Formats: sequence, structure tokens, C-alpha cells
Amino acid sequence: ASVVCSGHLPKPTMSLSQMQMLFRIGDDVQLTCIIPIFHMKSVVYFLKENVSEPIAMETLSSENITAVHTLSALKTSDNGKYSCQYEIGQQGQSFKSPESTYEKVIMGEMPVRLVDGPHRCAGRVEIFYDNQWGTVCDDFWDMDDAAVVCKQMDCGPAMSALQTALFGKGSDPIWIENIGCAGNESRISECQAKEIRYNRCSHDEDAGVVCSEVRLLGGPENCTGTVEVLHNDHWGRVCSHNWDLQDAEVVCNSLHCGYALSAVNIAVYGHGPGPF
Repeated sequence: ASVVCSGHLPKPTMSLSQMQMLFRIGDDVQLTCIIPIFHMKSVVYFLKENVSEPIAMETLSSENITAVHTLSALKTSDNGKYSCQYEIGQQGQSFKSPESTYEKVIMGEMPVRLVDGPHRCAGRVEIFYDNQWGTVCDDFWDMDDAAVVCKQMDCGPAMSALQTALFGKGSDPIWIENIGCAGNESRISECQAKEIRYNRCSHDEDAGVVCSEVRLLGGPENCTGTVEVLHNDHWGRVCSHNWDLQDAEVVCNSLHCGYALSAVNIAVYGHGPGPF
């Protein structure tokens, strides 16, 4: 035998159709609300924070426990936190459940900064999300993730993907629990990411990145091109006067590109935009 008492109805469960932290204007997002099995008719309400009335409702049969509402063609006004709640009736009375845990629908960019490092291309990774800076948990943090951060920061190639708060512990929220970049994305917001919910990480696990202060531009791949160096937080060119194979060897070694095969004294791969 089993029983459900009206005074302690269990919460429903809310989920989004995509596992991502940021959405784009025009996207379609499906909200799914799952309620417990009662074998009785119920009404599910979809709620938005700071909106007094439900944004949608669905009546479920006694055998159905899943309600769905789609936010079609997202617009800026759809930014917010969404939850759901159900109502059941018995003997002429109705009883409402507590609200589910909310899910966020946020549109926009996800700026990145590197904090407490020796220069602007090295440090603890922090992202700006939901109007606040926060850190990234180092679970599954790898060189593909670091490569995307370095690109977004307009730095050289990623040299290290660091764990265990090697650039110190942050004090703001830990926004990302795990992130899955392929390495070819231009921005962190393009990667699969999951917002942390259950305090499985601490600031002892803040992720960090070291990007190179040297980069090669204009070549057919990452280990060939015009040399630029980061100086006083700005990229600049290297004059070719007295440029030789030993100098090229230092560049190739710093970029983990093997041995230098040539040191070219003319701008074969184009002129960099920065000063000498």
C-alpha cells in the first residue's frame, strides 16, 4: 500500500531541451516538467520569476506525468528563470505542489578574463554570466577548453590547462561544473557547458590557463607564420634585422612546434598589424 498526503506534495522536475548556458535570439527552447505518478488528473503550470501569472498551463490525464511548453523564437524579454508547479484535486479540494528547481534561459555573450596571472594571457579563468563574474570548476578541464579561452582572449596558443587553483582561489560563484569544448570554437559560449548546481566543486578546484606570449600569423597552420610577441599587454611584430635560425628555434620551442626549419627575413606571411 502507498499514500500521498496533501500537506507534503513532492516537487516536480524541470529541464531544458538543450544542455547549454547561453541561448541565442531566435532559438526555440523546450521546457519539460515531470510530476510524480498519482494516477489522477492534474494541471501543470509553467512559471517565470517575477511574472505573477503562469506563462502556460497543461492538463494531464491520470496516466500522464510529463508536460511540455516551448519558448519559440526567443527574444530578449524571455531572459529569466523558469520553474513549474502542479495542482491536483480530491474531494472538491485542490492542492498545489511546491515549485520545481528553476532553470535559466539567458541570452547574450559570455566574456572571459584571466585573473591573478603574470600577464593578461595567463591566470585563473573567470566568466561573466548572469550579471556576475565567476570561476570554472576544473572537472574535465583540458587543453581543448584552454585553447578556446586563449582564442577568445586574443592570446597565443594554449600552453597549459591548469587545475587545483594554481593561480589562487576565486571568491565569486563557481559557474561551470564541466565544459566540453572541441577546441575549434571561437568563444566559450559555443562549447557545451553545464552550470554548477550542487556544490560538487570548491574554489580549490578553480581552472586556470597559460597562453603563449608568442604567436604566428598568416601561415598555413599554427607552426608557420609571421612572429608576433605580447609586450605590455599588446601584440607587436619582430624586426627581421639579424633574425636567424637560433631566434626561430626559440620561437618554435616556446610554441611546442618542434625544430625550426627556416628563419625568413622578409614578410612572406604578411605584415602584422602591431608595432615593432
